[in-house]
Amino acid sequence: MRYFNGFGCQNESELFSFWLDNSMFNVSGFSMGAIDAVEYCLHTNKRVDKLFLFSPAYFCNISDDVKKREISVFDCEPELWFRLFYSKAKIDKRYQDKQNATRQNLEKLLYYQWKKETIQKLIDKKIKIDIFFGSKDNIIDIASAIIFFKPLVRQVTIFKDAPHTLISYK
Repeated sequence: MRYFNGFGCQNESELFSFWLDNSMFNVSGFSMGAIDAVEYCLHTNKRVDKLFLFSPAYFCNISDDVKKREISVFDCEPELWFRLFYSKAKIDKRYQDKQNATRQNLEKLLYYQWKKETIQKLIDKKIKIDIFFGSKDNIIDIASAIIFFKPLVRQVTIFKDAPHTLISYK
């Protein structure tokens, strides 16, 4: 299985191991990693049977002004930005890693344009797509994401009272 990490994350794939089978023909990603997983599936010549997207980074309904503000805070006050991000996303310290958390990657996830045509290309490649959301996700607007994805993919699962990571920590 090929897995793509979320923004500012490492080893978080273990959070989703219950839903993943380790078939070499499956691809998955969390948050920003969901974007990377989709792009990988679009451009690879390798066989892909299933695509699992966990809390895909969906910001299509957010204004450019809000996105620019987010990037500005990231640039000017990175420690504050990360403290707020990890707290809102409910990302446990053991999964935090700022190595892939660059301005370029933040821009990529904020400005990525999810398109029906993209999802259709994956379906045309016979890839089965399952998407998972937490109903208490404080990072993305899941209502807008569900409206976009639900008519297109095989399955959308919403976990009641779950945050962005789909796992609640006590």
